[in-house]
Amino acid sequence: MTVGNRFAPGTFTPDPRPAAISRMLKAQFGLELRLLLRNGEQLLLTMFIPITLLVGLTLLPLGSFGPNRAATFVPAIMALAVISTAFTGQAIAVAFDRRYGALKRLGATALPVWGIVAGKSLAVVAVVFLQSILFGAIGIALGWRPPL
Repeated sequence: MTVGNRFAPGTFTPDPRPAAISRMLKAQFGLELRLLLRNGEQLLLTMFIPITLLVGLTLLPLGSFGPNRAATFVPAIMALAVISTAFTGQAIAVAFDRRYGALKRLGATALPVWGIVAGKSLAVVAVVFLQSILFGAIGIALGWRPPL
C-alpha cells in the first residue's frame, strides 16, 4: 500500500507577511472587548454603580423630582454610564496595560498605533451599546417610557 501526498507542496509553509489591517483590527477589538468585560474594576464603574444609582434614585423618596422619577433619572444615569465607560474606564484600562507591559508589547506588533486606538474605541462603542440596552430595559421596568 502506497501513501500518496495528500497536500500540495508548500501548503504548510509559513507566510511571513503581516495579516491584513482589517483582520488585525478585528482581533484587537475582540481582545479589548474581552479585557473590558473581564476587568472587575471597570465593570463596577461602568455597570454596577450606575445600575445601583438608577434603581436607588428612582425608587427611594429623596427630594422632589416630580411624579415620574424614572423620566428624570434614566437619561441622566445613561449619560453618566457612557461618560464613565468612555473616559474613566479607558484610563483604568491604559493604566493596567502600562503596568503589565502590554503597551510596550502592542507597540512591537504590526498593528499601527491608530489600530490600537481604534480597537479600544470600538470596544467602548460596543460596551456603550450594551449599556444602552441594559439601562433601557431596567428603566422600562422602573416605569420609564422614552418619548417617541
